Amino acid sequence: MLEQAGVEAGESFTVNSNGSVAQNQNTSKWMQEVNTTIEFQKDARAAYEKYGPTAKTVNELENNVDKTLSKKWGEIEVAGTTNSSGNVEIKPDPNPYTREATRRHENVHRQTTMEGVAKYGKDTPAFKKWWYNPQRWASDEVKAYSAGISYLEEVLRTTKN
Repeated sequence: MLEQAGVEAGESFTVNSNGSVAQNQNTSKWMQEVNTTIEFQKDARAAYEKYGPTAKTVNELENNVDKTLSKKWGEIEVAGTTNSSGNVEIKPDPNPYTREATRRHENVHRQTTMEGVAKYGKDTPAFKKWWYNPQRWASDEVKAYSAGISYLEEVLRTTKN
């Protein structure tokens, strides 16, 4: 069953008994954004899959991914971040579905970070080596983008336009 995304102050929509959102003036716009976000996230996931195996540093990896994505999408801005302590920040987003996809994406990173802290200790040299490993980084991005894509595809399947 689709978990409903959080609603920010000033938003209004009706949730049907099956978990779908009833049509209102925002729903059509939100669904267009969901489709675009899925396309972007699939491109991002593919870029991490392409460059992750051969990247020598996280900076090299991120530069290659950004360069690839900017050809189609222009300048890329992140919707959320997770730092090496597992702290998550998500930028405001009026679309409850893309905001929830970002939350799920960042939660993957948070869980991975907490596993690394448990295994290597917080801010130890071993943790830092693990954290900045470009293959681990790329793999985690693939997993995180997959979580967002899965959620957004479920939204499309269960929400009436």
